[in-house]
Amino acid sequence: GSADIAVLGRTLKPEEKEARLRGKPSYMATLVCPRFSRTLHIKDRVKVPVDWITDISIDFHPSKPWMIVFLSTARNNFKYVTFEIHQHGSPESIADEIIRVCKTNVLRVGRVTIDPLAKGGTENQIDVFSQVSDRLASHGFVLETASKDKEVGISILNSLLWTENEMPGLFVFRDCVETVMELEDWMY
Repeated sequence: GSADIAVLGRTLKPEEKEARLRGKPSYMATLVCPRFSRTLHIKDRVKVPVDWITDISIDFHPSKPWMIVFLSTARNNFKYVTFEIHQHGSPESIADEIIRVCKTNVLRVGRVTIDPLAKGGTENQIDVFSQVSDRLASHGFVLETASKDKEVGISILNSLLWTENEMPGLFVFRDCVETVMELEDWMY
């Protein structure tokens, strides 16, 4: 009965309690986006309306594929991951791919941000920020460095996945598979 459950509860480690007492799989305790649901958050692709504003976030890695996410905000303030780029390439070729996605899909671009680590610190470091910035600037896009505060970003992301009004505020187009995998599998 409930007395047995209370005794069991005292013997469990904190990370085991959710799984053993409430039936929540233990791996979910370390998920960064536990509210992400394929049923709620994944939508079929539609043509991005010309009045949506699209912000672009660039995650740069020297050896892994770059990850670029296009986050479009609808007039009703719902947000949609509308495009993604996940590939290896030089800073210039990645910037060209970003420009191609924007021009092909007639996107109204708001902010374009890149990982702060893309800025070179010393004379002999490759300054990826400058290379991407120069290429984007030639097409009218201004590149900024993103915030270094990862926890605030995670908090904002989760508050969009499930808003204070008890509904999703962020959706992902079905063909943005890398973004879906990241949202499902990202763990602390």
